[in-house]
Amino acid sequence: YFAHMILLHHGRLIAAATFKDAITLRGLSSTFTAYAKSDALILLTDKYFNIEWAKHIGGPDREGFTSIHVVNNKIYYGIQHRDTVFMPMPNAIVPVESKGAEDFIFGYMTMDGKVQQMIPMGGPGFDNVRSIKADTEGNMYLGGYFESGFDFAGLSPTPSIYTSWTQNDGFI
Repeated sequence: YFAHMILLHHGRLIAAATFKDAITLRGLSSTFTAYAKSDALILLTDKYFNIEWAKHIGGPDREGFTSIHVVNNKIYYGIQHRDTVFMPMPNAIVPVESKGAEDFIFGYMTMDGKVQQMIPMGGPGFDNVRSIKADTEGNMYLGGYFESGFDFAGLSPTPSIYTSWTQNDGFI
């Protein structure tokens, strides 16, 4: 199912989906097959819905886009995942291990679908980014929830650990 769509200039469309089993998209000569339970897919179409590119992101459990946002020709994304997820980076497919029951990855890609930044985050419980926004300077703003202990350090070498007061706490 397609959960997130952004209409761009001249009728182009970015759409992010979650799919099971296999999906064949009109205009592409390949079929995407989910690694296991469900995987994430993001694509760009022209104004006639012909697919310009599509990117498959998956792993052995459940993965899906939780949010997308476009600013200054960058596609900002949030992806939830369980277990390992395989991120297509410019020079290789990079495995990202989960730290807990459910974690998330956020970052941005270029308008031609090349992932430029990937920041994995999570703790031992269920942690998820539900919304991502960015300003014109490239600063990313996230909203979501975390369970039990969570390290907000991101790419910083200095830990910034918070513990939830109840089962789940929200963050911005």
